[in-house]
Amino acid sequence: MTVTIAEPPRPVAASPLAAALPRLLAGAALRVAPEARLAGPASRRRMARALLLDVSEAAGSQVFETLAGELLLFGAPPRAATQAALQLGRLAGLPPPPVWLLPQDAAPLLAWAQDAVLAPPAGPPALVPPTPGLAGLDARLEVLAPERLLRSRPLRRPVPGGGPGTAMATAGVRLRLCRRDLAAELGTLAADPDLLRHAEDRLATRLLHPLAAWALEFPGLWLLPLPRAVTPLPPARPGLIGVLPLAAVGDAGFGAARQALAAQGWGLALEGPEAASLSLFDLTALPADLLLLRWSSALAEPAALAALRRADPARLVLTAAAGAEALEFAGRLGLAAVSGPAVAG
Repeated sequence: MTVTIAEPPRPVAASPLAAALPRLLAGAALRVAPEARLAGPASRRRMARALLLDVSEAAGSQVFETLAGELLLFGAPPRAATQAALQLGRLAGLPPPPVWLLPQDAAPLLAWAQDAVLAPPAGPPALVPPTPGLAGLDARLEVLAPERLLRSRPLRRPVPGGGPGTAMATAGVRLRLCRRDLAAELGTLAADPDLLRHAEDRLATRLLHPLAAWALEFPGLWLLPLPRAVTPLPPARPGLIGVLPLAAVGDAGFGAARQALAAQGWGLALEGPEAASLSLFDLTALPADLLLLRWSSALAEPAALAALRRADPARLVLTAAAGAEALEFAGRLGLAAVSGPAVAG
């Protein structure tokens, strides 16, 4: 399997890769080819691309695609590229692709790039007649590949006293739908919160089975987006956990959904509550295996901190951790896992 994280230069005309090389000479590159399992369903290749795009967004690197269907990740931190190679190897059912360290491995990268031709830009999405309400939304969703909106974040085990740069063991992966990008795809329809939630549920339903099958190939925690409506569930393995918003607890069908998850071996995570309302909740009573708490400095204030200390830290995952304060907080409380920009590399 070959993963390529940079657009290769065209032989005649200047290419995005040729322009990027002077700026991104230091770092690592990863080339992924459509081999083994990646030569199968297009959804798996889109997952590979989503994984690389997520690395590039977190690390300030670039992803390029060739006419041959290869992907190149270019200019990523070596650690981030190595982690991506491990995940992509498992996704393809092959050993991890080699990581090129730059500038010392520039020669093989450039030798490959000389013959690689960039894929043309993706064309505009299929035109859908403008239809108001739910009918118009469903028509748009039919032509939208949900993997385009999928984002992957590593989960790390926090270390007491740790900060940025501290080595943390891998706990697993969180996959989620990017609400901002979904809203951009839906345009004015996204202004209706009920329609936006319906769209998220439809896309989560389409992703559920392929993501669950992918998770079976990996160890550790795997957090996947769930639709709020009860739907047939694939069998799970220990550590496979569906994520719902905290508001889903108030849905009439929540109890049935919880039972269906447990019957198939799934765990459940609830996203929330916010720091400002933590003191209003008995976290020990929330019906979930994990609680996902978005980092803000308000979590360290006395009322929020007291509520967190009453909960089992093995049920708490800190998300959106963006700096030393968040990592120190997660390590001090002994939380189960942490994710976000501070641990993305």
